[in-house]
Amino acid sequence: MKITKKKLENYRHDKKELQELKKKIENVSNIEDDFVFDTVISSRHQIPYNQTTINICGYTDRTERIDNLNALYSRRINKLEQDLLLIEEFIEEIEDSEIKLMIRYRFLNGDSWNKTARKVYGYPCGDRSRMKIERYFEKVF
Repeated sequence: MKITKKKLENYRHDKKELQELKKKIENVSNIEDDFVFDTVISSRHQIPYNQTTINICGYTDRTERIDNLNALYSRRINKLEQDLLLIEEFIEEIEDSEIKLMIRYRFLNGDSWNKTARKVYGYPCGDRSRMKIERYFEKVF
């Protein structure tokens, strides 16, 4: 997977989705059984074959549904964990510590450009940090 600026911007959202999916897996076993009700038409086995209606009711088997949801959530969790790991490895491979800090503050922590600049440079000029990151991405990609 190639790391793009869009993937970095989605990092925090992916992390939230990962947490939500883990909660869903914990709660999936609490799924209630569905009560089902139906009516069928029947007749007697012997003459006279009079037509009658029979009401049928019961509970659905939730085991298959739980297994399907667990498999679905697990696949998505694995993909998200791989993506997040690749992004973190990409950031660790950046040699310029100033760029690395700005990417962490902006994309991983979600700080504004002004807050990022204040943390890196000591004054809130977000344009400088934003342009530095833009130039870095143009150079790398």
